Amino acid sequence: MTNLRILVMLLSIAFLTTHCKPKQHLAKVESKSQEFSKDKNLSADEEIQELIEPYKKLTDQQMNRVIGEFTEEIIKAQPESTMGNFCADALYKTAKDYNGDSIAFAIQNYGGMRVPTIPGGEVTRGKMYELMPFENRMVFLDLNGKEVLRLIEHITARGGWPVSASLRYEIYNDKPIGIKIHGDALEEEKIYKIVLPDYIANGGDNLDFLTKIESRKDTDKLIRKAFIEYILEHTFAGIQVNPQLDGRISVKE
Repeated sequence: MTNLRILVMLLSIAFLTTHCKPKQHLAKVESKSQEFSKDKNLSADEEIQELIEPYKKLTDQQMNRVIGEFTEEIIKAQPESTMGNFCADALYKTAKDYNGDSIAFAIQNYGGMRVPTIPGGEVTRGKMYELMPFENRMVFLDLNGKEVLRLIEHITARGGWPVSASLRYEIYNDKPIGIKIHGDALEEEKIYKIVLPDYIANGGDNLDFLTKIESRKDTDKLIRKAFIEYILEHTFAGIQVNPQLDGRISVKE
């Protein structure tokens, strides 16, 4: 009898085909131990394959579970995209459910979306792991208007990131103009509660100034789980998810 400790990153093997960036954490799979009879005729690779097969089947069942439908293909693009709008709106909806109606807007970093497209039709749980393989969590920050402007200038300089429908602005000469939050112009001294992944709140993508924000609320809510729950809510309501371009970020000629 041989006792081998399984440290099988099934989600990583099956779905995480990309490299992890600093301060982003790949999905974890609990390690387990399993005893089995060693056949001397099996190679080392065959032994490992035999060992992990039951776990792989279980994971495949979970990841292949259909959780809902997209009306059409969603695409990753800048400055606005259907994929980005889905992600940011799902995060915003989760934040409102978590914290009430005081959320100004939600932001998802562009690089955090790890697939270029998701086909229309049935969507599986595994597809959400492909889209968001990192264990990033939802964070609330209270920013004043000047800090909000600095954040929006940053994401604009990088071509535009996904933002929720409650935030709208135009890009002119690579600068944000006409910023409106819930239909009102941005005010320098007003405090805005925003929601974003902990990767950004922790200074990822050169956003070090966010680490100095004193009013911060961390949560255990995974960003990926927010996406899954958003789809499931639509499914339970008997409707498909239908992200659309709505001009929340537009380029002024």
